[in-house]
Amino acid sequence: MRTNLLAVGLALTLLATPSARAETKKHSSAPTAKPTRTAGESKPPAGGESAKVVGAFMDSWFKGDLEETMSYLAEDVYYWNVPMEPIKGRAKSRQFLAPFFEKDPLVVPSTFQTNIKQTLADGANVVVERVDSFDINGRKWKIPVIAVFEVKNGKISVWKDYFDMAQFQPVATLIDVLAKKK
Repeated sequence: MRTNLLAVGLALTLLATPSARAETKKHSSAPTAKPTRTAGESKPPAGGESAKVVGAFMDSWFKGDLEETMSYLAEDVYYWNVPMEPIKGRAKSRQFLAPFFEKDPLVVPSTFQTNIKQTLADGANVVVERVDSFDINGRKWKIPVIAVFEVKNGKISVWKDYFDMAQFQPVATLIDVLAKKK
């Protein structure tokens, strides 16, 4: 519950930031303060650049090409489904994500869809509000998710998905029971 509140707080903070709203809504006429940097500090990417990387990453999921999806992740990516243990590195992330890309991974008909509600970006940080929908053998679940990304050098270096594990547990249990054995 605490992590969900933190995610909502972060999203609301970004929503209140004029530069973040500009990515998803019409530009505001409210003045924005320009961030400052110290000498030698690298310039963060514009919010639009980071949002494009994250958008392409999300789009790649539905092409079914694991290699393309992995290409958006930094070698040292920090991936965390917040109710679970974090995953560090592209190789371990690939290992975790690969089953999602298998054709017909369950012994019964199933579909997975993501409905992106909004994307907020501010520099290197991108927040995506989405609803993940699962239909497994006629049983349906909709799980709200807040995804927080950090983009560095054109790659996703941090990816955190905040969701309620209690809502996801029945889906995870059913997937585990119905997964095709290799």
